[in-house]
Amino acid sequence: MKKIILLLSVLFIVSCKDITSAPKQQSPDYELASEMLVSFYTEYLSLSEIPPREAGPKIDAVIKKYCTKELADKIIAGGLELDPFLTAQDWNVDWIPTLEVKNKDPKNYIYTVCYTNYGDSNPICTDLTLIKTKEGFKISYVKLYYWEM
Repeated sequence: MKKIILLLSVLFIVSCKDITSAPKQQSPDYELASEMLVSFYTEYLSLSEIPPREAGPKIDAVIKKYCTKELADKIIAGGLELDPFLTAQDWNVDWIPTLEVKNKDPKNYIYTVCYTNYGDSNPICTDLTLIKTKEGFKISYVKLYYWEM
């Protein structure tokens, strides 16, 4: 299982080389923030391969690793019907290669992460606000089309 996750991660990073390359007009932190978001979504989506009983604590650990404490506590305690990062009840590791990270607001570290669900033509997108910490970037806010967290 670890070999599959590692292989998918490497393939995803290689296929997203253009996505994570920072255009000249982007903030100096764009590359670091994009890499963090790609890592988060890769780890997060990879957990779809694990049986639900085992996945719960691992999902919580990934959320705690990449989100601020305040946001992680809200999401973990929330009992949400739809996943706040994917706008879905279920997810699939096959979405990893379709991920796209865009810098929506460079000054305020707002990024849009999109993926395509099972070959649909319309991507599903989520806006995320990041903050810069000593450990790197953390997700501090998630905005979806139906609610905000």
